Amino acid sequence: MILGMSPVATLLLAWSAINVYAALFYGALHVLRGRTSPEYLAFALLCVSHVGFAAGGALTLDATTAVQAARASSVEMASGLLMGAAFFHFAVALTRTRLSAFVPAAWVSMSVGAVASLLGMSITPSLDEVTRRAGFGIDAPRIESVATPVGIFFAALAILWSVLALVSIFRGARDPTEARIMAAGTVPALLLASYDAFSQSATEGPGWLAENIGVLVALAAGLVLIRRFARSAVELERRTEALTVSYDQLRRTQEELVGKEQLAAVGELSAVIAHEVRNPLAILKNAVSGLRRRDLSAEDRRVLLAIVNEETDRLTRLVRDLLAYARPLSPTRAPVQVLDLTLRACEDTRLARVRGESHIELDVDESLEVMVDRDHAHHGILNLIDNAFAAMNGKGTLYVRAFETALDERRAVAIEVRDEAGGMDPQVVAKARDPFFTTRPSGTGLGLAIVERMARGHDGTFELASEVGIGTTATLTFLAP
Repeated sequence: MILGMSPVATLLLAWSAINVYAALFYGALHVLRGRTSPEYLAFALLCVSHVGFAAGGALTLDATTAVQAARASSVEMASGLLMGAAFFHFAVALTRTRLSAFVPAAWVSMSVGAVASLLGMSITPSLDEVTRRAGFGIDAPRIESVATPVGIFFAALAILWSVLALVSIFRGARDPTEARIMAAGTVPALLLASYDAFSQSATEGPGWLAENIGVLVALAAGLVLIRRFARSAVELERRTEALTVSYDQLRRTQEELVGKEQLAAVGELSAVIAHEVRNPLAILKNAVSGLRRRDLSAEDRRVLLAIVNEETDRLTRLVRDLLAYARPLSPTRAPVQVLDLTLRACEDTRLARVRGESHIELDVDESLEVMVDRDHAHHGILNLIDNAFAAMNGKGTLYVRAFETALDERRAVAIEVRDEAGGMDPQVVAKARDPFFTTRPSGTGLGLAIVERMARGHDGTFELASEVGIGTTATLTFLAP
């Protein structure tokens, strides 16, 4: 018992302390759950209002004058009205019924009543300062206060909201057990509160049942939330087990698909190799047979040797592309001059064999550098230039330029190769980077696929844009040192 306070007042303050703890706990739980459980917030508000209700009752019980009793009773009534709104809010949040539209109305009406009560419009001191016993068999006097018509109106309205809350629980509860638990805590509290109000008109009424029995409402609501939380934990465990089983099945299925994809890739690669190798070998065989003729003229011999040389280069290019595509990419990055990369690639395209009016315009500043593996980057740029010359077929200008840009908010350099080959159809552009896709009779379909793979391996990008009737632009972007 708190020093200087009656036993009943001490008990009421104990209820207040318990509700303070419950309000903090469920309020924190509401925040930790990402504010996705409004019933926890509503229950925290219910506990907060019950703190004021019980504390106001304690102050009223130990009041020494009628004015003190009236003020304490005003606090008690204001908190009791807010309890009605909080209980209605909790019931609606718990059941997710259509009555949720009335939650603001409940809070507004009860807040107005609470303000009126705190302003002294709901409770007035008793003129004769009649004293009663504290109840529960304890012989401690208390001073009565008188409720005004305003107080009676808002008290009746609070009871109405509480009744609607019970209706919401019985009609919308997911589990009948939840409705029974809430009924077991709420119905007795309402009945005893009504009896408490009636008994105060008698000389020897028990009194103070509402403030003490009101904890039953909070207890019932807490049990429902704990039960729902436990049920959610069980459901989560069950779903976790089901998810684990599904994950294992998915992993096995993925392994099977990867195996099938690898077999499909091997089969496709074998078909490409067989096709690309068979034709040059057949041509080489015919050329070698021709070279064996004794009556072969010098001119014919020169032509056949040129054919052998050309088909040998074709086979070499095929083997080079296949190795470049299949080899694991482990680039050793270092600062490399972009001008050196582009000049070397242009030289390696064997421009001497390009006939007609095709030529290169190079616009690269010698100060530009990129962090790349020199050999890998050279191979990628070489593929782009080689494809562009092949597409122009000896006509037009190939533009190669480099400029500073940004990549993921980091300084980078873009290397752009633009041709005047008339462009590609959008469908061809969409498939151009797919392995083994080609529109050239002698192509392997691996050139742009190698460029794409090389760009990703350097944390860079490869973009391809084409406009029919004009030309195609390929852009490689690498990070700068």
